[in-house]
Amino acid sequence: MVYFDVKNQPMKNSAIIYWNEMKIRKIKKKHQLMEKKIKMEWKTWKDVWLMRITIMKKIIIIMKEIIIFFVIVAKIKMEIVQLEEFLLSDLSRQQMKCGLNRMTILNNRNI
Repeated sequence: MVYFDVKNQPMKNSAIIYWNEMKIRKIKKKHQLMEKKIKMEWKTWKDVWLMRITIMKKIIIIMKEIIIFFVIVAKIKMEIVQLEEFLLSDLSRQQMKCGLNRMTILNNRNI
């Protein structure tokens, strides 16, 4: 088999070997570049998913804190409502006692 160079002249054996080596080097470089590109794509893809996962974890932590905050606020509100009910019931008893005392005082004056 005879190889021809760019000028369509037959190549000598040493030139053929050199030519083949150059082709092999070019192919190897292409393969290396492709491998690097694939590795870079994998790294970027992996980094993107890691970033997404960390962002989701942070969002979940923030949501937990918000839920805990609302639970604490609800408990405080319930305690306030219970306190108000207790105070109102106690105050209403005192007011009724005061009212009864006033009525008895007024009744005693009238008599």
